Amino acid sequence: MKFNADLKTSIIFIVIAICLLGFGIYSILNPHTDYLETTAVITDIQEDYDVATETYEYRAFIDYEVDGKEYKNVEFGTANAGDVGKQITIRYNPNNPGEIESTNSEIFSYISAGVGALLLIAGVVFLIKNLKERKSADGTCQ
Repeated sequence: MKFNADLKTSIIFIVIAICLLGFGIYSILNPHTDYLETTAVITDIQEDYDVATETYEYRAFIDYEVDGKEYKNVEFGTANAGDVGKQITIRYNPNNPGEIESTNSEIFSYISAGVGALLLIAGVVFLIKNLKERKSADGTCQ
């Protein structure tokens, strides 16, 4: 029974690792190179409390302008509680200026790919270890 649980855990670990690695590689190979930069201002921070983890998360809302059109109160990830009024640089899709991202979003692609690769290696090692233990327990070692 322990083997079945360990095997399932290994497979789940590998699947999650492949997803992270795939996302990271896809993001690295398909960057938003056509996105343009503009300045935005953090206009509001909303505080959310997660009862399960007993932690606070601060969601930032920004205002920015593209080609004379104002975009107001757009949710933009997380921020620190004291960041209201702070100017930040964002990137936007020139074909759809409401589609925005952080200027440091590329680093998350590399982190995702790296973490995915490490988890994949660990998952495969764990799977091989479990399979060897099963062979030893079954007495089918050759």
